[in-house]
Amino acid sequence: FRIAAHLTCVGADRGQVDAVARRWWEVGVRRIVALRGDVPGGGAWRPHPNGYARAAELVAGLTRIAPFNIAVAAYPEVHPDSPSPEADIDNLKRKQDAGAAVAITQYCFDNEPILRLRDRAAAAGVTIPIVPGVLPVTNFAKVVSFSRKCGASVPAWLAEEFEGLD
Repeated sequence: FRIAAHLTCVGADRGQVDAVARRWWEVGVRRIVALRGDVPGGGAWRPHPNGYARAAELVAGLTRIAPFNIAVAAYPEVHPDSPSPEADIDNLKRKQDAGAAVAITQYCFDNEPILRLRDRAAAAGVTIPIVPGVLPVTNFAKVVSFSRKCGASVPAWLAEEFEGLD
């Protein structure tokens, strides 16, 4: 069977992250979702002084350790820390160039942002598969709250579908 893992670079130095990755390779982990990660408790992103500052650096570090199959994040709507959609695409291209094999998007409830992301990525030379992220809705109020924090929109039609189902 295949073993996969999720690795973020928040709060850890490169040596710590690299040691975890080496151990995972030794025990059979071959697939990693590599993320910069969210700041615990919110606030501004500040990388560890001796850590991987961005996901592209994390991907490059992992590929130096072993030939992992690495998935990264992509954003159909602008990442909350990004100045623009173009910056998000540039960042995705850097992650691909560092060794990412696939991108998984932030969840999105409409097709159009996913299709625009796909087209912009292709125009920028991104050739790795882009897989739409899915978020099962079990608590609509929590989805709305989380969406505000991560920059994902919740369309009116979805709110109407959940109206009165509290």
